[in-house]
Amino acid sequence: MRSHLERIERKWAMASGGRPSLRKAAPLALDEGALHEIRIEDWRARASAVSFALALAGPRGGAIVLVQLAHEARTDGALFARGLEGLGVAPGRLVAAFAQDEKRFFWALEEAAREKGLAAVIALAPRGEKLLDLTATRRLALAAEGAAAAPIIIRTMTVAAPTGVGRDAGVAA
Repeated sequence: MRSHLERIERKWAMASGGRPSLRKAAPLALDEGALHEIRIEDWRARASAVSFALALAGPRGGAIVLVQLAHEARTDGALFARGLEGLGVAPGRLVAAFAQDEKRFFWALEEAAREKGLAAVIALAPRGEKLLDLTATRRLALAAEGAAAAPIIIRTMTVAAPTGVGRDAGVAA
């Protein structure tokens, strides 16, 4: 794969008149104890967003908690263990928490964010949710400050809403 990329880059450099150079991208990393957000516009991109979040959390070591509403988990499907390994996450490191309602969802999310031994807490925000507003995300950010876990909220929304995530901390997809 690397040789293929080098070949493409050489061809591009010759076509553009520049010198070939294979630039190394800086690895993405989660800020310890900081709230992160991945915003998607279409619910069908949730699997990609979860994969991205797991790939970010994988190198950190420790358990990863995935919080989701139970009825959405039934309709969206489950994670595939072999796929987790491809993202650098051993299936035994993943703890799935399925909440029965939005109140329990936020409670589980906030409690997991306070835990010190976790690598990350990934929350699949309920579709059409009003639950994770500015106040709730600020509470979540404060809960995460003292812990090593990095909460990641995956939201489906077409228009960005204010959250407790810093301006440059969120990732829009």
